[in-house]
Amino acid sequence: MSSFAVDQTLDKMNNNDHDIRYMAVNDLITQVKKENFKLDTNNENQLINKMLQLVEDSSGNVQNLTVECFGLLISKISENQVKGIARRLTTRLLSEDQEAHDISALALRKVVGSTLNEQTKLNTELSTQMIPQMLKGIDSSEFVNVQLECIQIITDLIIRFNTLFVDLHEKIKTTFISKLTAYTAPGRIVEGLTQLSAAVNQNSFNSIIEEIIKKLESDKEVKNIRIYIQTISSISRLIGYRLGSHLKKLVPLILVYVEDDKYKEDDELRDNCLHSFESFVLRCPKEVGEFVTAFTKISLKLINYDPFYGDDEGSSYSGSESGSFTDESYTASGSEGEDSFEEFQDDDDDEISDEEDLNDVDDVSWKVRKASAKCLTALVSTRPEQTEMFYLDVVPVLIKKFDEHEESVKLTVFETFIKLIKQTKIILASKTGSKKIIDLLGKHVEKIISTLAKQFGAKSLKVKVAIFTILNLITQTFDNVLDAYAPKLLNGIKLALNDKSSSNTELKLSSLSFFKSLLKHNSPESFYSNISKLIPDLINAIKDPYYKIAASALKVGSVISTMVRPKKENEVKEYNWKQIGTDLHSLFFEILQDQSLDQEVKEAVIIAISELISNLGDVLPDVLKTLNMLLERLSNEITRVVCIQAFRTIAESKVEIPLPKIIVKLMSSLAQFLRQKNRLVKQSSLRTMRSIVEKYGNTFNKKTYQETFSEMSRLVSDDDLHLAHLSLRLSANILKVQPEMASLIIDKIIPKVVELVSSPILQGIALKTTLWFYKTLITTKNSAIKFNSLIQPLYSVIKNRSTEEQLPKQAYLTVSQTIATLAIFSSEDNCEKTVNGFMSELSKKKTHEPTVLLALYALGEIGSRKDLSSFKNLTDLLIGCFDAKSELISSAASYALGNVAAGCLDKFLSVVIEQIKNVPKHQYLLFRSLKEIISRISESETEYESIKKFIPSILDLLFANCENKDESTRNVVSECLGKLALFNPMELIPELKKKISTKSVFTRATIVGALKFAIHKDKTTVDKALKEHFHDFIIALEDENHTVRLSALKTLNFASQAKPHIVQEELVYILPRLYKETQVKQELIKIVKFGQLVHVVDSGVENRKSAFDTMNILLSNSYNLLEPTDFVVTISNGFTDGNTEVLLAAHSLMKRMIRKNSEVVRAILDSLIEPLKKTITHELKKDADKQDLDENEQKIFSALRVVFNLSMIPDTDKSIKFTELINNTIQKNTNLASKYEAIVDNRIPDPDQSTLEYSTTSYF
Repeated sequence: MSSFAVDQTLDKMNNNDHDIRYMAVNDLITQVKKENFKLDTNNENQLINKMLQLVEDSSGNVQNLTVECFGLLISKISENQVKGIARRLTTRLLSEDQEAHDISALALRKVVGSTLNEQTKLNTELSTQMIPQMLKGIDSSEFVNVQLECIQIITDLIIRFNTLFVDLHEKIKTTFISKLTAYTAPGRIVEGLTQLSAAVNQNSFNSIIEEIIKKLESDKEVKNIRIYIQTISSISRLIGYRLGSHLKKLVPLILVYVEDDKYKEDDELRDNCLHSFESFVLRCPKEVGEFVTAFTKISLKLINYDPFYGDDEGSSYSGSESGSFTDESYTASGSEGEDSFEEFQDDDDDEISDEEDLNDVDDVSWKVRKASAKCLTALVSTRPEQTEMFYLDVVPVLIKKFDEHEESVKLTVFETFIKLIKQTKIILASKTGSKKIIDLLGKHVEKIISTLAKQFGAKSLKVKVAIFTILNLITQTFDNVLDAYAPKLLNGIKLALNDKSSSNTELKLSSLSFFKSLLKHNSPESFYSNISKLIPDLINAIKDPYYKIAASALKVGSVISTMVRPKKENEVKEYNWKQIGTDLHSLFFEILQDQSLDQEVKEAVIIAISELISNLGDVLPDVLKTLNMLLERLSNEITRVVCIQAFRTIAESKVEIPLPKIIVKLMSSLAQFLRQKNRLVKQSSLRTMRSIVEKYGNTFNKKTYQETFSEMSRLVSDDDLHLAHLSLRLSANILKVQPEMASLIIDKIIPKVVELVSSPILQGIALKTTLWFYKTLITTKNSAIKFNSLIQPLYSVIKNRSTEEQLPKQAYLTVSQTIATLAIFSSEDNCEKTVNGFMSELSKKKTHEPTVLLALYALGEIGSRKDLSSFKNLTDLLIGCFDAKSELISSAASYALGNVAAGCLDKFLSVVIEQIKNVPKHQYLLFRSLKEIISRISESETEYESIKKFIPSILDLLFANCENKDESTRNVVSECLGKLALFNPMELIPELKKKISTKSVFTRATIVGALKFAIHKDKTTVDKALKEHFHDFIIALEDENHTVRLSALKTLNFASQAKPHIVQEELVYILPRLYKETQVKQELIKIVKFGQLVHVVDSGVENRKSAFDTMNILLSNSYNLLEPTDFVVTISNGFTDGNTEVLLAAHSLMKRMIRKNSEVVRAILDSLIEPLKKTITHELKKDADKQDLDENEQKIFSALRVVFNLSMIPDTDKSIKFTELINNTIQKNTNLASKYEAIVDNRIPDPDQSTLEYSTTSYF
């Protein structure tokens, strides 16, 4: 800025006209915002002096704009000027001039807030210069407003620069505590002491809390007690994790003020106490455990405190089985009949008239009731293990408070109940305690519906929306629980859909959402007598101009379409379902014709009309007209996918529909869609075509199928295995309905399938479908299908390859399984020729390795499903291959021998056992053969007798090799032992248990690991033995050797997935030991030097990975049995792990925990910031290779995703550390900011889950 421009600005600032002065400051702001703005020393002095004068300008607008200008100017002027401004403003603030106080304080706060948020010399000097002056002002100023402004400025400095003036913390603490009760409005001093508590070290923090405790013990002034409790509550909310150790002293002191009758009339004090309890529950969830019962009782007592409406405090409830909290009024049953709308309205009018009668009374008791409800909300949210108790003791009280007269209290009560249902939903999903919770809720349903139904006509929109939210959650969580109350609930929905208020959008959407859930999750029969009355209202909602309401109503219409037709059409009287269907069809068709509608409405109407035709197509008029319209909509890219899916729904209909009249054209269109790039279009087309073929396939001619096969053949490849699976499934379906299409399949599809079979990535459902396709083909009676023409291309895949260009093992397995399928399901002669051919390949002196591998794997696959004992010298040929130079051949021979032996145990198993005993050099391979035998036999329920006589000798062999020096052999032995135990668990598992106490580490690890293989998800025969002996195996978690502990962790991991009910009984023992295994153990870390290279070997990594993986499983199926705080703290320990896989596992677990229990995560939020910051800001050396760079990027993105998920938790913005992480560490770094923005916008999807579901709106 030139000297001339400065002079002009100064002249304007001196003008008598305040408008010109205002414009002068405004012009200066415009200049300051420019990047090249700069002042010389002289101009800087003149401008600053003048602006300091304008701070006291007679015009308030000029003052405020000048303060704003200071905020921008601070970063553009010299440090001395900044300190000078702060000094002069401080002097004015502490002066006797009362008019200067407020504006000076505002300017000072702007200065503090505008300096760079870094540990600079300026910030240090500014803080040490200002704080003593502010403390002086607090102690000596006669003006209360000055004292409060000084407190606020110190608080701002603490928030921004607390580490720069650690030496002053003690003085600030002394001053703040001394002034804690000095002000009528203590908000600022409480906030200041709270922020100081977060900034000081632990010793100073402890001294602050101890000072407050002393004052609570000694001070008898109720006003002061309120402030002390308010301060404790504020500190708890900000840094509860530091306060936990003091709760044993604090809670009994505070309990006095809610339990002692002496303080009964002080509603403000009770309110503060309850808020403190809430903050303890949310922020100190572990330490508060012993007080949960006390807090629950007090909250249940005080939620009924209502002196002006009749004090219900202490009333009892008969709705509780425990008898702890019962209320006789709860036994009153609501009418199950049809409530009239007038009744709802009358109830509401009565309620309002009562309120008006007490309008003039100064009643603040509602604060106590609301605080009690909020405390219950905190308890319900953070104590899933107490859910059953909440249903016994809390739910009856909440139901009674559903008719609370104070709206804010009522909404908080609703929120508590909603939180409980959401927790229940999570618990039911984990299958723990499901039936008991369902039974407990069932006892309350009648009263819930009765109480809520009376409020359907309430005047408050928020109340009505909350009611539908509760009902929707109940319906989605508990199936068929609302059947008996359909008339009453449908009346409520009707009332909501007819609401005439101007802001009824949210109400209509919530009522429609509930309507849909009610129909989906309850029996259709319960609605037949009442549904007709709602159809006109539903039609009006469908016609609503707001697209969201229209789309939601159409979704309801879609559900009605699926259930409107009775199973026994003539037995439902006074129910004209055909008329309902006709009315809906007419409306849907009208909407379908309108091309100007929103996409969501278009898709919703297509789905609705397809469901309607599928269920009522035989009685509806003009169905063909509708089908043609849908066919026309296939040409529209926007609605194409949903239209394709609609035709699938129609094709699968069980009623007679005129689909054949358009079916050829439809099939042609679907076949053409297989060319498109859109994967979803191709998937939907293939599924729809399959449904059409299954029902109408025999009506098509060869031309139609020719087009289908031509387009479909392109999809049979390993580029997309799911599309390949769908294509082969469709091909097999076509062959079933029209065997004469075999020649087309052989011509178009088989060459592609042969290529697919040779792919090393063919697996899962795609592999199963491929084998089923070949089975269908070879068993279809058609002259075009010849065994040799099918099997020869498969041979060629292998035989035409040199040894150097061999396929991976998986490819050999898939080709051999395909050959085995053809051989077994073909004629006996073809099968025999195939086996002899492979044996011949093994007999040759000069062998072609790929051909030998195929022969071995194919013999194994055939032998596992067919007795090959009639083929002489087969075992000799297989065992002879054990000595092959190629490990691939010896491994394949082992596989083949095991599978062939499984096909005929009496002939071959004794051979394997003798070989193990007598040929030590082949032991590993023979044990693998034995594993194949046991695995194959254990899959069958009827094969136990065939292996029973061999079990003693097999056990002796396996036990003898538990100490085998070769780890690979021990692993195979472990698997054999476990799978063998499946044959007779009650006898064999105790045999395994006897070996656990051995001194041999190898044996202990082998035996403990064996139990993993004895656990089978689908076999319950093992459950009794597992339940009896599981603890004896799992105590290996305490073994002194980490290898044994790892075996125990892997067994626990598998048991948690397959048999969660057995693990849940041992969780009290398991969890502390499991958590311990997530820790880095220094004794397992070794440093190995290779010359100048140093390599760190951490033998505990696998233990930690397995421990976190097990925690992930337990979070899914045992959530309500976990202590949330311990669980979250354990996860957070993984944030500092040096191993990338462990770190990412911890991040993933934390994101899941945020979804399930965000309050507990919020309690430890500040402790997560430093490890997250370290991960996010970690920089590699310049010479780091690509692998290290990619790994570091992966960790950064993972940490940023955690940060994003943390930001979804309420109140995280109140955490200084979290705010600084976002604003300073992430947003001020261009690279990190762009990555974070991409995560927020979901441009880089989370690999753990595509989206995290958070409720972004609240009705409370």
